[in-house]
This record gives sequence, C-alpha cells and structure tokens, in this order.
Amino acid sequence: MPDYVGLDNPTINIIFTFDSAPDVKELVSSVQTFFQYRRLSTVPNGNKSRKKWTFENIGDIDPRKMVRLINISCDTKEEWTNIVQQQRDVNLRRNDLPWWEFVLMINEGKEDHILLFRIDHGIADGLSLANIFPCILKKLDGSGVSTLIPPSMISNKERAEKNILKIILKMPGAIYQVLSSPFGRYDDPTSFSKNVVGKHVVRRMF
Repeated sequence: MPDYVGLDNPTINIIFTFDSAPDVKELVSSVQTFFQYRRLSTVPNGNKSRKKWTFENIGDIDPRKMVRLINISCDTKEEWTNIVQQQRDVNLRRNDLPWWEFVLMINEGKEDHILLFRIDHGIADGLSLANIFPCILKKLDGSGVSTLIPPSMISNKERAEKNILKIILKMPGAIYQVLSSPFGRYDDPTSFSKNVVGKHVVRRMF
C-alpha cells in the first residue's frame, strides 16, 4: 500500500491445526514445491511509488529457512490464538528470503498443534493461494485436491465469460461495490460463506 495510507505491511495468515505434530522434515520437503512459482522463490524489488515491481533472484534458497519452529504450551484455543496474533509483528519484507513462511507450533499442552502459513499480500491473494496449496493437500480419502476454489465461483465465471453483454450491464453495480466496500463490515462475502468454511477437510498436507 502507498505510504500515505498508513497501513502496515498486509499479510495473509492461514492456520492449520493437527491432532499430532506434523513431521518437520516432510514439511521442509513440501516447501520445495512452492519454489516452482517465481513469486515464491524471489524477492520483490520496487521503487517508493510502488508503480514498478520486479522480482529479483536470490540464488539457491535453503527450504529449512522457510520454516520457523516454535514450542508452545496451550491448553485452550484462546491461548494459542494469542500466540498466533503475536506473529503479526514478524516482518516478512526481507532481502535474503522470499516474503512468506511456515510457522510450526509444537504444542506441549492439551490443544492442537498449529501450522501457520504467512505470506505478504503483495505476493499473492486468496485465489492465488487456492491454486497453490492443492499441490501439497490431500483429501480425507487420500486423493489429491484439484482446487480450493468453490465450484459456484468457477461456474459463475464461466457463465459470465460466455455473455459479454451481461458483463457490461453488471459493471456499474460492480464499480459501486468496489467503491463502497471500505465502508462495510467486510469486502468479500465469499470468505464467510457456509459452503467454504469447514472442519476436518484435510487429512494431511504432505
């Protein structure tokens, strides 16, 4: 965001919970899969006005440096929620590593173990991550995940692409939604849809 907005570096946080602690070596191995995407294997470089961005190669990246291990002791969700919130102060905008990371929290208490994925919003948005994560996610039956994008969103897009006139007619309403979204409670109802949020969807990540 431009400096005059006064907004801290926006970061997307994705939380996974596990009954048993994920294997660190397997997690590090999965990290290497992310390096196939240029934006996830380079460092952004841009001028102050943010008008021109380039992604600079930084050589070979040690995947172990993309995983931070934290030991915690939490007996309630409120306790580990506070610890997760503290991670907001960890700046991802560095020059020696890509602007994302996994934070593995091994819990010695009664609650679940936590895997936190953090990525700078300048690198990706929610839909981008929905296309990236299927490469390491598995369904409960062990089969692969093709996409995390809800079918309704995909079908709506396909129908819209077939009718240019409808797109043109919907533009005034879409423009109004974009301009008024900062004054509402949220900017995308999809994030709160009961068809998107679920529990125990993923059996394992790698």
